[in-house]
Amino acid sequence: MITYSTRQKWRYKLKTIEEANNYGCIELSDWEIGFLDSISIQIADRDLSMKQSLALNKIYEKVC
Repeated sequence: MITYSTRQKWRYKLKTIEEANNYGCIELSDWEIGFLDSISIQIADRDLSMKQSLALNKIYEKVC
């Protein structure tokens, strides 16, 4: 079961990545940009899959 805390962490990571991208602090591939756009829509009303969560974490680790 996905907890409220986990959902908040996803939102925080997504926001952090988006801000880092806006400030030029992270370089995202076309796939990563598309993935982030997709999950930003999905996260509003559905949970991420384990695979999506892992991909989000991998991108988040790139933030300087």
